[in-house]
Amino acid sequence: MSVAKSVSGKKIKECFLAAIEDDKEYTLDDTKKAAVAAFKDALKLGQGKKRAVKVDGDGVVIKKAPSKYNLYIKDEMARLIKENPEKERKELMKLAAINWNESKAAMVAGAAVAADGSGSDVAAAAAE
Repeated sequence: MSVAKSVSGKKIKECFLAAIEDDKEYTLDDTKKAAVAAFKDALKLGQGKKRAVKVDGDGVVIKKAPSKYNLYIKDEMARLIKENPEKERKELMKLAAINWNESKAAMVAGAAVAADGSGSDVAAAAAE
């Protein structure tokens, strides 16, 4: 999936003008290459206060690792699509989100019992 990148025209213009020499003639292809290089250079320079995009040496955007939620939804959607091929993706996404919230609540409850250390049930503790 491609992510649209944007850079201010001012930064592109600065980079482009720095790459172009006044006394040299350029073909259309040379100009296109210079424009692409100016865009990549401006992207590397950053956007000021806007969110910085991490770029490697070749100008390729470095993606961050998917979150636990992203991984869960990917697996859950695959399972739900296989089980319910007739349902719309929107409905399946709602089910996946509900399942995520339920599993997250179960993980939190399990962590609370484990942190208690006694291994006793909450109901047993309330009865005392």
